[in-house]
Amino acid sequence: MAAQRYETIAKETDIYYSSKCPVVLCAYAVLLDSKMKKYVAQLKLRNCGSEVISSVSVVVRAYDHFDEVAEEINGYQYVGVNVKQGEEFGTKSLIPLSKKVRVFLIYVIAILSTEYWKLSGDTTSVTAFLSQPVICRRMTEED
Repeated sequence: MAAQRYETIAKETDIYYSSKCPVVLCAYAVLLDSKMKKYVAQLKLRNCGSEVISSVSVVVRAYDHFDEVAEEINGYQYVGVNVKQGEEFGTKSLIPLSKKVRVFLIYVIAILSTEYWKLSGDTTSVTAFLSQPVICRRMTEED
């Protein structure tokens, strides 16, 4: 029997969100790729907005056991996801990490919607750049 390639090092299943952003972080995991001997991050994101989302760009800031910034990945992109309201995405994407980390802050920096306008027979999607990065926060019982 073959050994499992990915070992779960840490995971979190609480929902993190910002009222300013149509994307929420539903869960994340830090995995060890036993074949490559590298750590990877896996995010589960959900579209909570009313528009279909085709692409999302995020910054992942990862912290180590001592709450020091271990790594920052700028502009990681989920492209061509085409998720409707309530649908999840991201779990098939593995974000490579150079160091072992335990905690993340996720900043959503841009969202591409599939709301189209016809321009000379072509369709063009519109990017909703946020005025500043959105820091997701943990959803509580009061929310």
